[in-house]
Amino acid sequence: MRMLGRLLLLLLGLALLAALWYAAQLSLQALQKTDVQPWEDSYEQSTVYILQPGETFEFDVPNEATQLRILHTPVGVVADDEQATLQFTARPDASLSESYSVMLYGEEAPVGGQLPGRFFDSPQDTLAGITQLHVVSFAERQSLNEFALTLTGSSRPVAIRVAVLVQYDEASVSRMWQRLNEEQKSRFFEDHIYPVELVPERERAARLMQRWQPIGPADASSERINSRILFVNEQAEVFADDEDQITDELAVIGPERWFTIDTRVQTNLQEFACESLSGAASTELQLRSVTEAGESVVTPVRLDAESPRAQLPAQPGLYQLSARARCELVFYDANGEMVSADYNYLRASVVQPDSSLTFALVPDARQAQPLRLDARRLTRRGAAPAQDLSLQWRIVDAAGEELLSGQLQPQLEPNPYQVSVDSSLVSTVHEKSSQYIVAPAHSAELRVSLSHAPATMAGQVLVNLYTRPADLAYRVEPGNEDEPQQQSIPKWFLAYPMLNNTELPVVTQLISWQMPLPEPAATAEAGVEEQWYTLTSVNEAPYFELFLAAGERGQQLEVTADSAHLVYAPVAGDGSRYVVSAPGHAQKVRPQLVYQKATDAPVPVEIKLNGQLVAKDWLNARSGRLFLPALAQSDYTLTLTAPTAVQWYSNYQPVSAQPHYRVRNGYKLTQALTFVVDKTAKEEWLTFNYFPAIAAPHQLTLTLEKQEQVGVYADYTVAKRSFPLAAAERSPSVVLLNQNQAPVWQPIRLPFLLGRDLAEGRYRVTVSTSAPNSGYVQAGYSAAVPLYQIEIYTEDGNALF
Repeated sequence: MRMLGRLLLLLLGLALLAALWYAAQLSLQALQKTDVQPWEDSYEQSTVYILQPGETFEFDVPNEATQLRILHTPVGVVADDEQATLQFTARPDASLSESYSVMLYGEEAPVGGQLPGRFFDSPQDTLAGITQLHVVSFAERQSLNEFALTLTGSSRPVAIRVAVLVQYDEASVSRMWQRLNEEQKSRFFEDHIYPVELVPERERAARLMQRWQPIGPADASSERINSRILFVNEQAEVFADDEDQITDELAVIGPERWFTIDTRVQTNLQEFACESLSGAASTELQLRSVTEAGESVVTPVRLDAESPRAQLPAQPGLYQLSARARCELVFYDANGEMVSADYNYLRASVVQPDSSLTFALVPDARQAQPLRLDARRLTRRGAAPAQDLSLQWRIVDAAGEELLSGQLQPQLEPNPYQVSVDSSLVSTVHEKSSQYIVAPAHSAELRVSLSHAPATMAGQVLVNLYTRPADLAYRVEPGNEDEPQQQSIPKWFLAYPMLNNTELPVVTQLISWQMPLPEPAATAEAGVEEQWYTLTSVNEAPYFELFLAAGERGQQLEVTADSAHLVYAPVAGDGSRYVVSAPGHAQKVRPQLVYQKATDAPVPVEIKLNGQLVAKDWLNARSGRLFLPALAQSDYTLTLTAPTAVQWYSNYQPVSAQPHYRVRNGYKLTQALTFVVDKTAKEEWLTFNYFPAIAAPHQLTLTLEKQEQVGVYADYTVAKRSFPLAAAERSPSVVLLNQNQAPVWQPIRLPFLLGRDLAEGRYRVTVSTSAPNSGYVQAGYSAAVPLYQIEIYTEDGNALF
């Protein structure tokens, strides 16, 4: 019995200890619980190197690199804004050296129990500031083997990330391609018009030869260099809103680099300056122009601390800027606001007199291949171009047998708005000649050559080839009756020639031009035929309803089942006939009444249908909207009684020749609005309707941003367009519903194309204004085909806006 009692006591003790252990675990779990959300799926991580104030990091640059991207993130947050300097010292070409401004923005620490948007894996100084980006581009004549980064004037260290754009050889590309699985291969060519197996081998190799590669300091293994992991939330801002830190290669000038502007096209360019000029430094520039007689005029310009800006000539024309030292050009308008010199550029191949250009086609295509061959003359200014110059093109199969042939005669008429970047202003670019070719399904190559080369050629012939899918319709799945069914917009894709028989690189010329800014009076008004996928602002901006004319007076518009509820027409409201018409609707509909009156004071109104009182309400604003009860399609008499004069409009009205109106939804543009676009691999049009609310001149800017992985996912600017808007001349006519505010002006329509060559993914479009509270913005995917289509390609063939 004594043994049994001891055994029971032992079991009871063990049970008590287990209960105490379980209770302690529950207490610990309760103490450890916070409101922190799981972050593994929403944070990107990258390795960074901590650069202390006064310290220097040395980097070795691969021989194949052509561009650097330097990102720096402050360690910790400061109470007030600070500014430091990051010195970039290049070797052996010291002309690439630069001093970058490092901004440390004052931020508030996150609330306890919440993960910050950016942080380090460190027991101390875990918070991270806002990341900034610097781009270093260098041409073939410039050499960059190594560089150093030195931080000065900073109270805190910064985390450094560097990536280089590396050119791989064919052997490396071949090995890399063999290691990829089918899904990875498809991802590389997801924007291509043909399946991966049909992409020509040389075109595939050209696509894979350039890749971004992160690099660390030369002595990264040293104990003095600390590395950490930086976590950045995908929704957190990772770049400072300081776009002048991102330098475009073509906007950088020097002794052998120049930039062309056309003030006939961009009339808002007034002044220019060197953004890279700092302190007491000075630089000398040359402003070149060409007279009508073809004479070159060179004007020296000196910029220093006392005169940091210079005026552009008042006479509109084509001008060229160069400098004795490296200079990052920036431009200003008449109000002193910074504006971008929007340019487009296209790389064209030169047809040599003694050889031909060969373009790879798809030999296994199951259908005919549409092609477009473009040719331009490039002549020396003042020289007489050859009159009988023509191109000979031939399409051959895989065995070299000719399937089709023809000729193309380049035009003689000069194009005054296009210039050759490589040949400066001493050359003339002529108008483009195009020929549409339908290649047979089993075509392998297109070969282009000069039909006969003159003894002395006064210039060159430039060629571009474009391909287009024959049966690739642009389709949008409908979500409701107010969205489009489908739309077909053919798009041409730029093709590049293969290496010639001597394996020498193809000679090319870079052509640049500037697009004319749209005139507000020339833009199309938003009509009733336009339908939308509406884009929602991510800024939680104030939302308003605008009532405006849908078309010109006297214009008869078709009212269908898709648009009957969108179109409003004037109604009398004096007991006369009131017809409810809804084509395609068998069920009842609920009409809406829009009113306008001259006073702000609320007034009562009585609504009668067929003499019967159906509602009493108040008209609380100068304009607003009321709802009628559900009505069957029929004829009624409508009586609207109010103590003051009121103008009435109603939807669900029959077709007539009287003016039509509609309600638009718009966000108030206080300073900037941001819209998120989930682009597919197809081509998509975005349309922005801007309703100016002020009569004064101001500027509207649209910026397209994309996330790119450079060690960490970060937003960078893809394209940026500025639109200077002149002072409004007509009287305002667009009414804000339920708001006692003055009317605004008719909308200015800005359509933009996101081409198929623009990679799919999430983009942000930011609409900003130079004048606060300047108007209202409506954004959406437009169903109506725009009045014009602009094809803009970057040098590598990617379509932008």
